Amino acid sequence: MTITAQSGYSKSEKTASANDNSVSGGGGEILDIYVSDRASRIEFFGSVTTNNTSFTAPPAVVDNSGYSSWENGEKFQGINASGTFLSSGGSLLNGEARIEVLGQTAASDSFSGSVNISSAPPIGVSLGQNSGGVEYDFIFSPSSGGIDYIDRDISQLYSAGIVRYGSIGGKVTDYSGDPIGNEPVSVGESMFNTGPDGNYSVSVPGGVTLTVSAIGESLEYTATGGSSINVDWQFARIEVTVNTPNGDPVKGTRVTIGESTFSTDDDGKVVLDPAEIRSYSVSIGGEIEDVADVQQQGTLYQISVGDSGNESGVSIGVKDENGDSVWGISAIVSGSSISANSGKNGELSLITQQDGTRLLSIGYDDNRFEREDIEVDLSLGQTITGELELEERQESSGY
Repeated sequence: MTITAQSGYSKSEKTASANDNSVSGGGGEILDIYVSDRASRIEFFGSVTTNNTSFTAPPAVVDNSGYSSWENGEKFQGINASGTFLSSGGSLLNGEARIEVLGQTAASDSFSGSVNISSAPPIGVSLGQNSGGVEYDFIFSPSSGGIDYIDRDISQLYSAGIVRYGSIGGKVTDYSGDPIGNEPVSVGESMFNTGPDGNYSVSVPGGVTLTVSAIGESLEYTATGGSSINVDWQFARIEVTVNTPNGDPVKGTRVTIGESTFSTDDDGKVVLDPAEIRSYSVSIGGEIEDVADVQQQGTLYQISVGDSGNESGVSIGVKDENGDSVWGISAIVSGSSISANSGKNGELSLITQQDGTRLLSIGYDDNRFEREDIEVDLSLGQTITGELELEERQESSGY
C-alpha cells in the first residue's frame, strides 16, 4: 500500500513495509502526513492532528529526518539549547536562560551553571505553516548582574559550550584626577553608574567583544574568562581666557561652552571640567565664536580670545567721587552683545568685534551711580584706556 506524505504541501510518495502496522484496511489515501519546516500535521480518516496534541505515530510513517523528538511519538520541542556558565572564579553561575522567537520569550527557566532548555515552535509552525526565516535567539542572564550572554539565530540543537565570565572595570576621574561618582558607563547594551569613589566593575562573558563607552568615547574590548580588564576614563578640561588686545582680563563676560554658560572671573577665565571627548562650540557674548575640539582624554584645551587682531578693546579705571574704586559696574559698546563688569580694583575691560565711532555705556543697569554714555573711537587690535569718575545717583524727595 502507499502512504502519501506532504512537505510544504508538495506531495511525495512513501511506501510502508509489510511489518508497518500504522495503516490497516484496503489502503488508499486514508493517512496523509504533512511536514513543514519544524512542524508536522497528520490527517487520519479526515481528522487533523498536529504535534501540539498527543497522538501515536510509529516511526515507519513519520519523516524523522532532523526531528530528534519525533521518534516513539514524542512531541517535537522546536529548539533545544544547552551550555555551562561559570563565574570569574570558576564556580557554577546562577541565572536565567531563555529562548526568544521573533523578539518574544518562547521558553525560560532558572539554572545553576548547567543549562538545558527547550522551546516549542511558533504557533503558526505547529499548525503546518512554513517557518522559513524564523530566528531563534538564546540568552543567559546571570542572577548576580552583569552582561547577558547572547547568541542569535541558533541552530535546532544548540550548545554554548562552557562560558566562563570575566570582568571589565575601572575608574572615572576629572582632569585633576579626582573621582566622579554616579557617572554613566555603558558596556554592550547595558548601562551602569560609577560608585562614589568613581569605580565601576561589570561581569562579562568571556570571548565576547563588547563596546565600552564613557565620557563621550567608545572603545572595543574582548573579555577573557576568569580575568579582569581595566579601563579607566579621565575627562578633559577646557579653559577659555578673554583679554583685551593689550592683555587686560575681561571680567564678568558671558561665555558659553557647549550647553553650559559661565561668567569670566577676575582673571578673565572660565573653565569646563569635566569635558567629554567631543566638539564644543564656544561663544563670547553671542558675538565671538570659536570651537574646542576635544579629542583626547585627560588633556587641557585652552582658548584665548582677544589677541587675534579681530577685536577692539576698552580698559578704564572706574572710581566714585571720593576716589574709591567702583566694582561690579557694567559696560557695553553700542552694536555689540558683549558686556563686562568692573573688578574689585575698579578696572573695567571689555572687547568687541565692532570698530569705528561707538557709544560706550557704563552703569546702564546700576542703581548706585548715574549712567555714563561716552563716545569712543575703536580700532581692531587696539585697546582704548583711561579713567572715569562716576556720579552717585541722587534719591528723589518723593513729594
